[in-house]
Amino acid sequence: MGVPTTSEKPSGQEQESAWRIVAVYTIFAALWILLSDTLVGSMFSDAKVVAMIGLFKGWLFVGVTALLLFTLISRLIGNYEKSLEQLKLREDELNRSQHLLLEAQHIAGLGSYELDIASGRWTSSDICDEVLGIPRDFERTLESWSGLVHPDDWPALLAYFTEQVLQAGKPFDREYRIVRHSDKEIRWIRALGKVTRDAQDNPARLTGTLQDISTLMWAQARITETTNTLQATLDALPDLLFEVSEQGYIFQYHSHSRDLLAAPPEAFLGKRFDEVLPPEACAVCRAAIDEASRTGFSSGKRYSLDLAQGTRWFDLSVAPMATGTQNSKRFIFIARDVTDRYLAEKQLELAGLVFNHAREGIVVTDAEGAIIDVNQAFARVTGYSREEVLGRNPRFLSSGRQSKEFYNVMWTRLLELGFWTGEVWNRHKDGEEYAELLTISAVRGPTGQVVQYVALFSDITALKKYQSELEHVAHFDVLTGLPNRLLLADRLHQAMAQCQRRGQKVLIAYLDLDDFKRVNDSYGHEVGDALLQALGQRLVAHLRDGDTLARIGGDEFVAVLTDFVDTESVMPLISRLIAAATEPFHLEERVLRISTSVGITVFPQEAELDAEQLLRQADQAMYQAKVAGKNRYHVFDFRHDSEIRVHFDILERMRLALAQSEYVLHFQPKVNMRTGTVIGAEALIRWQHPERGLLAPGEFLSSAEESPISVDIGEWVIDAALRQHLVWLSQGFEIPVSVNVGAIQLQQCDFLQRLQRILARYPSVKPGNLQIEILETSALRDMQQVTTVIQACKDMGVEFALDDFGTGYSSLTYLRQLPVAMLKIDQSFVCNMLDNVDDQAILRGVVGLAQAFGRKVIAEGVETEAHGRLLLQFGCDLAQGYGIARPMAGDAFALWMQDWTLHPGWPERR
Repeated sequence: MGVPTTSEKPSGQEQESAWRIVAVYTIFAALWILLSDTLVGSMFSDAKVVAMIGLFKGWLFVGVTALLLFTLISRLIGNYEKSLEQLKLREDELNRSQHLLLEAQHIAGLGSYELDIASGRWTSSDICDEVLGIPRDFERTLESWSGLVHPDDWPALLAYFTEQVLQAGKPFDREYRIVRHSDKEIRWIRALGKVTRDAQDNPARLTGTLQDISTLMWAQARITETTNTLQATLDALPDLLFEVSEQGYIFQYHSHSRDLLAAPPEAFLGKRFDEVLPPEACAVCRAAIDEASRTGFSSGKRYSLDLAQGTRWFDLSVAPMATGTQNSKRFIFIARDVTDRYLAEKQLELAGLVFNHAREGIVVTDAEGAIIDVNQAFARVTGYSREEVLGRNPRFLSSGRQSKEFYNVMWTRLLELGFWTGEVWNRHKDGEEYAELLTISAVRGPTGQVVQYVALFSDITALKKYQSELEHVAHFDVLTGLPNRLLLADRLHQAMAQCQRRGQKVLIAYLDLDDFKRVNDSYGHEVGDALLQALGQRLVAHLRDGDTLARIGGDEFVAVLTDFVDTESVMPLISRLIAAATEPFHLEERVLRISTSVGITVFPQEAELDAEQLLRQADQAMYQAKVAGKNRYHVFDFRHDSEIRVHFDILERMRLALAQSEYVLHFQPKVNMRTGTVIGAEALIRWQHPERGLLAPGEFLSSAEESPISVDIGEWVIDAALRQHLVWLSQGFEIPVSVNVGAIQLQQCDFLQRLQRILARYPSVKPGNLQIEILETSALRDMQQVTTVIQACKDMGVEFALDDFGTGYSSLTYLRQLPVAMLKIDQSFVCNMLDNVDDQAILRGVVGLAQAFGRKVIAEGVETEAHGRLLLQFGCDLAQGYGIARPMAGDAFALWMQDWTLHPGWPERR
């Protein structure tokens, strides 16, 4: 910017002043000429005078005109000089302002630029060049500008310029990094700009400013880093921090764990303590504020809160802030969760109580074993006071019973495992020995080194004495003083192990007195006991050293004979034992004679056997001796034992089949041959064997007749039959089911309760839809019990049928006494009835008996239509058999019922 010169055009105001001066001068000149000439002409007539006056008038006009011009010019010059002074002042002021602006831009790092969008060329101010670090001759192109922008920022900057500025028409406003051209220093800049458009509304130029904001960005980064560090520090603290006013209002908080707050933050910010805390905690906080106000700090105050994770305890520290808000003092609260420490303190208090009041003695030593503390129980057990033992090593209590090796092992285990438990004999202050149960634990410091040992012991002297007595009772028969079954098993194991090492044999002799019950019944148990004692002493007298005679119960004894090569060499000793038992016993002026049967087995055998199996073998052999006539011995028969093993294997396999659900039920229909009605179905068990396929009951049930497994299988049959009946009910068929119950199952003392529990599992099944079939022989075992069970079941709604009627005793008294509802004619009479008149007579008799006693009757084994016709003639309407249907699975039974039709000839028979 410059100062205007004289060649510059005058302004309109200056032109108006000039014209005004010219007009005044013209008027003055015209009036002067006209008036002066007229006045002179009227006053003077002389030409010379007039000429002289005209000359004078001319010079006067020149003088006046010159004076007037001088005045006008002087005025113009004065005004012009004044204008020049004002212009100079304005220019100086403008230069100062421009200098200040340049200084401000330089200080702020604010430069200006202009970009020709079409050509991509740009211009920049000196400050802009200084910020970018470029010389004045730097080639200012779009490519060179991209070289100045940090490579990581250029893609985003270009996209922003293209999408937001050029396309969307927004002002340019962006912060990004540059790499200075001169020294490659990275700086932050903020660029502002505005796009101007041409006549076609296309972006033409971008003008704006850019400012070096590196200092600001670095300051913000340091502030952010400091803030993050402070936040991380606060997050690392396990404390709750609050800003609280003197009136108890909560303004700010910080917590690493929200679950330590008494309420969500939004629930307590801006509220007082008493609005969010229980009264006890509120009182603690109020007291802390008062103390901090007086002394400048408060600490050590504790309160508890019932939080979601349970009761938590907090220690409170409070200090006033340096400045307040609105003349209100504020405080910083630091609440630390000390629940673990609080509980530990309580544990320590409890440990102290336990230490002082424990009934067990407690000894605490240092790492070298010097006693540093004992409790009262220690003094009571050992007789030494606390003052007498402090600083001493506990080894002074040793009784000398334990060897050096014992203590070496103890310390080795203690150092390896950190603890040792065992029994130790020590000596009381008065010299008496006592037994203690001792546990020593090593207490380790932070680095793992042992710093203390803690020993806990209790006096078990009385227990050891009692244990010794119990061991004798546990291992010896109270009556005879002989080893009992437990000690016998131990000695038998030892003998078996020794004989294998020595290549010799062990003989087990199982002795059972013959008719010993007669002695007890005749003379009483006291005489019987005396006889057993005398027999035991007599038998022991005949045994060798190393042999064992044990009484295992009642009148049963077992002798274990060792160290012989063959069985024959020891048989004379067995004979002597039998002979010794038969010699007369003189007891209380009575002379008693008895005999004994002996079963013998030998170890080792071809098969691997344990001690219990050997005893069972000897027991079985003893039973054979009794069967053979008593007062003799019998050697175990290995072949017979093999058969028994096979039998037990079958039972075990049947038990496994029950556990693995290998049994299935088939159902055989029962029908009324006169009406065609299906009156029920008999449940018949089958074994779906994994290897042998489907097995009929005759192939496996006989093995379990006398075994408890028959009870489990029988209950499974009842349950499965009721379950199938429930399925038929859901299909619309109410078909009663009958099941076979064996003698053992029926005579269980809790048979009725077991049956009730099974029925309770199927409440929708009527008890009358279950019928139980039993054999005559089952009832004969205990007629009274079976009658009671049948009557109880009948009262419950469950009916009984007598199966295979006619093959047993079939007594009229038997039939009259049993409250069964139905008789089942055995199929052996039905199969041959067409050609055998005796069978026909039996059938007529059975039907007549059933009618006479008011029982229903059903025939098994109906194979043909002819069987059915003849049975109908005899008055037997109910039947089952292959001529009606074979047993079938439960799912197939409902389909069979839909297709079942009566034989045409049956309904006509009467």
